[in-house]
Amino acid sequence: MSKKSNLSRRTFLSRSAIATGGIISLSMIGTPGRLKSQDTQETREFESFTTHQGLTVEALAECIFPADENGPGATDAHVVTYIDRSLKTHLAEEKEIYDKGLVWLDQFATAAQGAPFVELTVELQNKVVSAMDRRRTPADWPSDADMPPRTWLRHVIGHTMEGMFTDPQYGGNYNDIGWKLLNFPGLKAFGYDAPFGYYDATMPEIEYPPFEPYTG
Repeated sequence: MSKKSNLSRRTFLSRSAIATGGIISLSMIGTPGRLKSQDTQETREFESFTTHQGLTVEALAECIFPADENGPGATDAHVVTYIDRSLKTHLAEEKEIYDKGLVWLDQFATAAQGAPFVELTVELQNKVVSAMDRRRTPADWPSDADMPPRTWLRHVIGHTMEGMFTDPQYGGNYNDIGWKLLNFPGLKAFGYDAPFGYYDATMPEIEYPPFEPYTG
């Protein structure tokens, strides 16, 4: 994937985060656990994932929000830590979706590119992700999968965005990486300065046409 396309994707995702406030704070999440060796590429201990699952999710999240010359990506922000912990708390109902989806992903990657997803080069991983994001399901997607690849991928994209811009206490947005990309100053105990206060929001006035029941 070219640098231009990476920049376009990062810009789109970052602007999306700005549009939604740039911060995801989930009060229902439990006390964060601990992930060993999360600053290195060594074998990690995950709370919800097996090692293979965790490394696969980390690689997939990096394809979604890659590091480049413009800044850090999902791996640097510890997005996989956020997702791993969340599958034990507020995303617990999606654990089965990840368990099944990661099997489908490896089956598809092996059929399409010759190896499980995490073992592919970044270039081939991007090809796999691009194929999954098409409207038409690829022929190599497992026939017994009960979810289209694009639908499953959208789950991971959403959780990657959460992990990039969440409150760091929940495992993602390590060292405020996501907030720094948005020039967001971080949490303030007594509110926020402009342009991050509620008083900066502009709510458009919308006039709706009068209701008329359908008579056709």
